[in-house]
Amino acid sequence: MPSLILTLALPTTISMLVTNIYNMADTYFVSTVGTSATGAVGIVFGLMAILQAFGFCLCVIKKQ
Repeated sequence: MPSLILTLALPTTISMLVTNIYNMADTYFVSTVGTSATGAVGIVFGLMAILQAFGFCLCVIKKQ
């Protein structure tokens, strides 16, 4: 059972880490445009996180 948890958790964790690093870099470069654009990036980041979580859930359900 622990190996199954690691098998499922490791790719998910790496993917979320890469997504967070990408969004931090994106926010840094967009911040030069203005505060409105930075706020928009923050909202879209939250939406992307929700969509990614649903995608992971669907993959886990499909794998079983």
